[in-house]
Amino acid sequence: LYDHPHARLLSKRQNRLILNHHGSLRFVARAARLAVDECARQMAYRRWNCSVVTPLAASSLLFGRSLFGKITNKGRLETSYLQSLTSASLMHSIAQGCSSNMISGCSCGALDHHPNDVEWRWDGCNDNDIFGSEFTREFIDRGEKYRDLKSGVLKHNSRAGRQHVLQNMQKECKCHGMSGTCSLKTCWMKMPSISLVAAILKEKFNGATKVDQGLGNSHHEHEKRRLLPHNPEHKKPTKFDLVYYEDSPTFCDPDPSLGYPGVKGRKCIENSMGMDGCDVMCCGRGYKKVTVREVQKCNCSFVWCCDVTCDYCDVVEERFVCE
Repeated sequence: LYDHPHARLLSKRQNRLILNHHGSLRFVARAARLAVDECARQMAYRRWNCSVVTPLAASSLLFGRSLFGKITNKGRLETSYLQSLTSASLMHSIAQGCSSNMISGCSCGALDHHPNDVEWRWDGCNDNDIFGSEFTREFIDRGEKYRDLKSGVLKHNSRAGRQHVLQNMQKECKCHGMSGTCSLKTCWMKMPSISLVAAILKEKFNGATKVDQGLGNSHHEHEKRRLLPHNPEHKKPTKFDLVYYEDSPTFCDPDPSLGYPGVKGRKCIENSMGMDGCDVMCCGRGYKKVTVREVQKCNCSFVWCCDVTCDYCDVVEERFVCE
């Protein structure tokens, strides 16, 4: 355990959890890689684009320390996305590790107990969403006491990430019968792709709610813990929504304290009116057309049970970048 590069980041509580479920550390590390890749993909055309993230740095959010640089010490909108995405990624990874029988103390998820349809029946191996959710809650949330706005926001966003995994579980089936007639199907519940969950969380990111903490003069503890909209005209956030409590900067200029490099040199879309458009991305400071040669992942393939391997290819392309 302690030879693993991520193990030194474990708290005592997390250490016990890992030791109780042999094999889980590999899937915690995998969850960090998933979070890194999806954050970069989803935010590729926004000013803040997860540009300073590394898999080891991503692990540190899961381990309750600084994640994706120092931005996770803030209560900003970007932090809400990272908190929810890493929680979803960990749940996703652990659940698949269980259904692949690679983590001790867990296995396939429980099959649905509803009466079987005449044309199909529950069988196979469900992704273990229940264990994945409980493991993630224990790993991320349990060490955070609900003592202030910061910890309350973390717990809320972490839960939201898991809720979107659960809400998007899908039934997957396999046909049986002579000559492919599919006279009978066996079905099981499968996790949504983490890319789908990351995209849904990005939509929630775009509509996230700024919050304050409860009723400060209340004698009831649960009232003090409530997250209320900063703007009283806004609806209260649901368990699926993302929340934050600090305003973000424009991200136009470098911020060494966050390890953020600014927008100079960032790729943009010339005629787009959205966040990816050159006028918006470049903060009105101009842009230029360049020819770029770079190495990119290509020919990616899935490797059982839980990894993706890729080649690396040289790619030459013309693009617009910020001045």
